[in-house]
Amino acid sequence: IQRAAETALGDRRGAVVALDVNTGEVLAIASRPGFDPNWFAGRLSHDRWQQLNGPDKPLLDRARTAYPPGSTFKIVTAIAGMQSGRFPSGTILSTAASLTYGGTRFGEHGGSGYGAIGYAKALAVSSNTFFYQVGFGVGPEAIARWGHALGIGHPAARLGLPGGANGQIPTPADKKQRYGSPWYIGDTISSAIGQGLVLATPVELATMAVSYTHLRAHETVL
Repeated sequence: IQRAAETALGDRRGAVVALDVNTGEVLAIASRPGFDPNWFAGRLSHDRWQQLNGPDKPLLDRARTAYPPGSTFKIVTAIAGMQSGRFPSGTILSTAASLTYGGTRFGEHGGSGYGAIGYAKALAVSSNTFFYQVGFGVGPEAIARWGHALGIGHPAARLGLPGGANGQIPTPADKKQRYGSPWYIGDTISSAIGQGLVLATPVELATMAVSYTHLRAHETVL
């Protein structure tokens, strides 16, 4: 599996993380572009030093670097909605080309609505307006709480590996403390679809998927 992950990435920038869905065991972690560790066995040449510090950043472990997770994060918002009791598993919401919050229009993924849909369809088509409504309804604290419970921003998601970073799912209090800025409606809307201040590592997202699967095994969430 490790060889397949590295071969699939080739020389492209990116990362692959594969975990056993039953146990959470690490099956593969790959980050590309990479480098030959044997280079450090002796004196580094100028060319290799330049390559290591070039724009491709081969020393960067992309599997454990935090990025805006985007629509992969909608799983967190779905769980937060269901567990809040406000948006149970059978919830059907109307979607549209855009929704307006606080005088600002926030668009749909793909540019048009998908009609009245539930969680399964909303995840399948990656509907922004569906998850805007869920995220706005439950609030940023619930999104953060369930994101942490699923492994994002939690040290346990490092899987015992040294180094790396944690993601973040800020609440209004966190934003005030870290950035000295107030929380806006747009922050909640952006957080609901994994944008704005939300960050996650590929390792955390793989952990999230495994945790979500275990939650589904014990409860009917879709």
